[in-house]
Amino acid sequence: MLINLHTATRALRQNRLQAALTLCGMSIGVAMVVIVSGLGRGAQLQIESQIESAGPTLISVRSGNFSTAAVTGNGEQDSSGGEVSQGPVDPFGLQTDPISDAAPVTPVTVRKTRHRSPAWPLTQAEVDAIASQVEDVRSVAASVAGNVSLDEQPQLRIRVARVHGFQTDWEVMSGWKVLRGRMVTAQEHAAGTPVMLVSPAVAQRLWPDQDPLLQQLSFAGQDVAVVGVVDIEDESSSIVVPTVHVPMTLAQQLLDGQSFDEINVRSRSVATTSGVAQAIRRVLREQRQLADDTFDDFRVTTQSTSSMPSLGTDPRLSRAVHANLVELEKVSWEEMAASLRQAGRTFTLLLTGAAAVSLLVGGIGVMNIMLVSVVARTREIGLRLALGARMQDIMLQFIAEAVTLAVAGGCLGLVLGYLGLLVAQQSFHWAAVLEPAMVMAALVMAMLTGIVFGYGPARRAARLDPVVALKAE
Repeated sequence: MLINLHTATRALRQNRLQAALTLCGMSIGVAMVVIVSGLGRGAQLQIESQIESAGPTLISVRSGNFSTAAVTGNGEQDSSGGEVSQGPVDPFGLQTDPISDAAPVTPVTVRKTRHRSPAWPLTQAEVDAIASQVEDVRSVAASVAGNVSLDEQPQLRIRVARVHGFQTDWEVMSGWKVLRGRMVTAQEHAAGTPVMLVSPAVAQRLWPDQDPLLQQLSFAGQDVAVVGVVDIEDESSSIVVPTVHVPMTLAQQLLDGQSFDEINVRSRSVATTSGVAQAIRRVLREQRQLADDTFDDFRVTTQSTSSMPSLGTDPRLSRAVHANLVELEKVSWEEMAASLRQAGRTFTLLLTGAAAVSLLVGGIGVMNIMLVSVVARTREIGLRLALGARMQDIMLQFIAEAVTLAVAGGCLGLVLGYLGLLVAQQSFHWAAVLEPAMVMAALVMAMLTGIVFGYGPARRAARLDPVVALKAE
């Protein structure tokens, strides 16, 4: 085999121009496949990420429990913290005949009478317990907010600002987007560095027609600099008092406290959100050592439960909707996610198939140079046959030449494809992914192209008549 490879390399050097042109065609074909596959895979991953971020995977935990009752169907907990027990209750009150053979209604839950206890604030120990004891949790972060007096600054018209402290990952879970500057780094979070983020509306209100990244606010003699302007969906808290967002450690220093107002939890998928919410409730009850006959002194709500009817609707309707909430989340979002993922995979396969046509062109180039090589080396082939070379020896020699040419083109195509994906990422900000499986697939395709398109010329060379071949000029 090594002899065949050496012979193939020497033969290709003798036809450098033709080999170079064939190499270019093959490399372009492989590069196109790599670029299209990388862009398709990147788009597919981006779609999946958007599906997960768009789905109701956010869970909110707050201290206190004063919301109106709304019964859920999990047999555990309602939105106001009361324990509920399952029973075959007619959710709409339409069942009049107790011995009717009508289809069974969906089991819902009925509240038990329980006691209330004082509501303790949320703590870091509870954040750590959720992160370590609850499965299917992607990220956990807490926040706290309060009004803080500003030091006198002549250029400012306000004397009080609302300080919102947040932990790492809060901005990601809340969907904040950087418009200018940057986010707060993990090192700044850990050290409580005096930096802050503001929204465009707050920046315009505090420093009209000025660059906010050059500004700072002073709290109790401590200067806090603006490092980023972020797009925040909910700015209702800034209507009366402007809100600035700072690392949690700094906020606790300014507010003189160690507790939290809210804990946000992101589950790994839509299907696990309800289960994670129930697990969080159990962990917090254990942390707070609440007795079985005591209401929760906290609220655990998901995006779905917060959007379900609770106020202004018939309680029977609320019970019926909440009883089927878990299955609604699983079915609706999982089906939509599966459809979009399948569409992304189909789109990627179609693009890859279209790009594979360029590989076909490269393969035709390999066949062309091999046919030319067979004609140019007819006497050499006849001499080898006359000296006792077998047909398979001749075939292996020419197939080795074709594979060598194709694999060399494949390697060059991988480099070109990687550079193309890099340009797409840096210049056009497209999502692009080059996975090891793509690299292996590209090399295997190049090798198979060399074998398939080199087989015909190799077979033709092996079937030459030695006598006729030796007479060729």
